Amino acid sequence: DDLEYFKQSFGLDDANARLLMRAEKLQEKGQVGQALLYFQEVLKSYPACSEAKMNVDMIQRASSSNAQSLKIPNDAKLYTYSEPGCCVSCGEDMERQPDGRTKYQTWCDDEGAGESAPLFLTREQSDNMWNRIIAVVNDGSGMSTTKDPSDYSEGGWHFGNVIKITLDGEQKTYYSVFNSPVERIMKHFVKERKREVDSW
Repeated sequence: DDLEYFKQSFGLDDANARLLMRAEKLQEKGQVGQALLYFQEVLKSYPACSEAKMNVDMIQRASSSNAQSLKIPNDAKLYTYSEPGCCVSCGEDMERQPDGRTKYQTWCDDEGAGESAPLFLTREQSDNMWNRIIAVVNDGSGMSTTKDPSDYSEGGWHFGNVIKITLDGEQKTYYSVFNSPVERIMKHFVKERKREVDSW
């Protein structure tokens, strides 16, 4: 369940895993002030918790700019590409729609695979996700723009993700081993939306 996911993913005890879950739900509802207090409580016991640190940083950065939302370009897109095996490539596509929602799909060119059914983030989820992604891109922390030779296998295929982000017609390319800030943000919002859709 969700509690076990937070405990195992971030090494938290029950109490702090519940605090982190509550903080993220409050943040998604726009109650960032209360969410900040919960994230800070987690950091008192687990100062190295990356998820709490990232969220505190994002909230404080937004507050320091008078809590104004960053302008989200209409052409906002995020594309990932990886090669999990020889002659096999997979990835994820996210694209902001004209109505403000974001369309998410996974794909794989392996035999018998293809594109997943589309998942649409709500306008609110889309705005929150892109604001956080844009803030990370602008800051640059944890986002590598160069390939790491160790990310390639002896067979020559890439271990990890190539991430391409398009904003205002400008595309930037990054490289990761599946744990960059942008990927964590994307996974968080996709998981939350899937949970909502699965409950219908």
